Amino acid sequence: MNHIDLRWMALGLLTLALLGGCTQSDPSGRPTAKAAVDAYVAGLNARDPHALRQLAPPGNDAESDIARRLATHGGQNIAITSADLTSDATPDGVSARLRGKGTKGAYSEILVVARCGDLWCVALGMAPSYRAPAQIHRP
Repeated sequence: MNHIDLRWMALGLLTLALLGGCTQSDPSGRPTAKAAVDAYVAGLNARDPHALRQLAPPGNDAESDIARRLATHGGQNIAITSADLTSDATPDGVSARLRGKGTKGAYSEILVVARCGDLWCVALGMAPSYRAPAQIHRP
């Protein structure tokens, strides 16, 4: 195989990984928090804001958070070496402590992953009902 064939093969595998991550399900078809985390890392590696937007909770204003995360971790070909998913107080929420290596060196991030209906979302951005303390008006 020449370099062009390898690039096309790599692009095809990346596309399959992204599409597989978007389904957010295990082999039995049930949605999983791990699949959402995998889709998040695949979105970072592909520098794909659309893929990350799909993982944000519905209605969240996630654009600036996604841009920040892509600027920090995007396109680094991150390979996860450790993913510790810990269920918090509820079965609908998980903390994901990720560690790995990318082209810029060590990668470490903690994500909050929560059930959003039938899928799992990565806490990206802010809910529309959130108002910063400076925006709260007191009589």
